[in-house]
Amino acid sequence: MLCLSCMTETWKPLGCYQNRGRALGDILFKFKRFGKMQKKYGQCVTAANNKGVTLFGLDDTRCWTGQNAASSYGIYGIASGRCGSTKGGLRYGFLASETVFVYEKKGGKLLQLGLHVFANLIFTVPSV
Repeated sequence: MLCLSCMTETWKPLGCYQNRGRALGDILFKFKRFGKMQKKYGQCVTAANNKGVTLFGLDDTRCWTGQNAASSYGIYGIASGRCGSTKGGLRYGFLASETVFVYEKKGGKLLQLGLHVFANLIFTVPSV
């Protein structure tokens, strides 16, 4: 499924946070423990874009989100130095230590306002 509105959106890193007690309690995507982190991150971004999710946390085996993800991801605090990173700088948490590295969608404001973008055309969708 192609996400047309995702083409101009980017994801920005927010930081490493505790996920104990599951501040982000819904599994957005689950992958094998071993594998390239860049591919895992890509799978999370694709799943988030397809499901309309604007924030997710990445650990070494899953990406997490939640119904109130934007307000709940930081309730257990920052986990400075407890997340890993790839040689390319991609950051992630660890399931075993209950940490996630949180990413937030940037540039998706048009959809929240009821606007849709298709190939440089912007039009409003009437509220029902």
